[in-house]
Amino acid sequence: MQRYLPPNAFYPEDLDVLKRVFDVLCRERGCQPGSPDAEATALLLVNMFESGRRTEEELLEAVQTTQGKLGGTGCALPAALWWSARFL
Repeated sequence: MQRYLPPNAFYPEDLDVLKRVFDVLCRERGCQPGSPDAEATALLLVNMFESGRRTEEELLEAVQTTQGKLGGTGCALPAALWWSARFL
């Protein structure tokens, strides 16, 4: 597929990947879409996607690894977790 948008643009297939991973994480952690925890999860995923993690597997692994380093559990993803994703 030839891409004409800027390199940081999200394409429909990118959004599909992000949505599937978001749904998995929210289901696993018991957070409701639209909640602050779900918003933090979405921000984390977008951040990780923009830093080069492009597949469902890479995104899920990155979230699990990041949470493990910071001791995160459940749906709540503290600001430190979201911010740290930029530097992992």
